[in-house]
Amino acid sequence: MSWGVKGEKLQPLAKPPREEYSADLSPVLTKAGEYNIRLVLRTDEQETQEYTRDLIVRFQQAAIPVKRDPTRPVPKLVLTKPAMGTIFYEEEGKANPEIDLVGTLDLPNNLNFEPAVLVQDAEGKDEFKVTSIVKGETLTAKVPLKYKHNRIQVMLGNNWNDPALAGEVQVRYLRPPRVLSLEAPKESTKPLADVSARVQSALEITREQVEVDVNGREISRDRIQVQKQNGNTWKVDLKDGPRT
Repeated sequence: MSWGVKGEKLQPLAKPPREEYSADLSPVLTKAGEYNIRLVLRTDEQETQEYTRDLIVRFQQAAIPVKRDPTRPVPKLVLTKPAMGTIFYEEEGKANPEIDLVGTLDLPNNLNFEPAVLVQDAEGKDEFKVTSIVKGETLTAKVPLKYKHNRIQVMLGNNWNDPALAGEVQVRYLRPPRVLSLEAPKESTKPLADVSARVQSALEITREQVEVDVNGREISRDRIQVQKQNGNTWKVDLKDGPRT
């Protein structure tokens, strides 16, 4: 009788006298996950018969014990800036701005501790660290924002306590289109006029995203044309728009 990871070389199963067949899987189960193990039984007959069976083995590594010592606690933290849910908007020429993170520490002892500031997206991915500064009872950090959702977490730990979440704030960074200029005839005897706008947008602008109305009257999108210009600039043209 033999065994092996499916698709790899088989090896015999050990069988001490009067005991069941067994195999040491530790050399195979090197990391957490699923393993497809194949068992093969060959009969000792004139015409050898072979029987196989596939087994799914799920291996989960034991969790490392968390170090906690309540007699030597880390400070408590209250984040004071920015406010939870704050929305930041792109300013001209300032992509991915930095914001100030500020928090107040309650120091229960004179023990040294290590702060860590982590920034994630809404799904907890794309994590990166930010350097923080502690002066007295104040923690500060410059946090660069990514487009859309930003989850900012502060972890605190020391020699007796593994890092744990001490404070969290979630903010958003949006980049809405900005109208840079607008061109239209100042005077005209015609009832219709062409209007052209230069728009700055980090994201693509399509005709379906443009809305135009004159005195509350919505203009058909068939009259709108959008053209990509240099950089993040777009040209939006309205043909034969009614004058006020």
